[in-house]
Amino acid sequence: MIAITLISLLLSSLSLRARAEDHQILVGGAIAIFEPNNVTVVEGDTVTFTFINGTHSVLQSNFVFPCEFINEAEPTSNGFNSGARPANNGTSVTNLTVQITGKMGWANTTTWFYDGADKSCGWDDTAAGGFNLREDSNETLAGYLRNAARLFGQEAEDQTRTTSQTRTARPSSTFSPDSGALGLITSEFSFPIALVVTAILVTFV
Repeated sequence: MIAITLISLLLSSLSLRARAEDHQILVGGAIAIFEPNNVTVVEGDTVTFTFINGTHSVLQSNFVFPCEFINEAEPTSNGFNSGARPANNGTSVTNLTVQITGKMGWANTTTWFYDGADKSCGWDDTAAGGFNLREDSNETLAGYLRNAARLFGQEAEDQTRTTSQTRTARPSSTFSPDSGALGLITSEFSFPIALVVTAILVTFV
C-alpha cells in the first residue's frame, strides 16, 4: 500500500513537471515597464522577469498595500524581491525566476507585483501587474492602480504639498513705532482694526 502511494506521488510529480511552463516578462521595455503585466500560472510553473533597460526592480505586494513589499505587511510571506537591477541600456541583462508554489498557483488568487524604482509604482500604470488577474473579483488591476496612485503617486504628492503649505502659512503682523502710539497693524484683519483704533483715538481727543 505504501509502495503504491509513493508511486502515485511520483507519477503526479512527474506529470506536474511535464506540464510546467516558464512565463517570460520583460522589465524596462520600450512600451511598458512590465511586458506583459499579466500571466496565467499554475503550481509548478515559473515566471522569469528579464531586466532589459533602465534600473528597475520587481517586488511582490498585496492588494491592500500596493507599492509596498509584501513582507512589510505579512512578515511570514517570503515574497520575491529582485532588488535594483541596472540593465545599462541592455548591456547588463539579468533575470529573476519566480517559482509558482502554493496559493500563487491558485486560479482564484492574484499574486501582485510592482516596480520599486523611484516614482514608478503609482505614477506609471505599467509599473504593476499580477499573476492570475481576475476582473470578476473586487481586487482588479484597475483598483490596484487607483490605490497606488492615491497612496504613492502624483495625487499623494499633491496632497502632501498642500498640507505642508497650509501648515506653514500664517498671517503676518508688524508694529511700527513711527506711525503713532499704537502703530500700524498689518494683517488680514488690519482694516477693521484700524477703524476701531481710529475711533478710540477720536473719542479721547
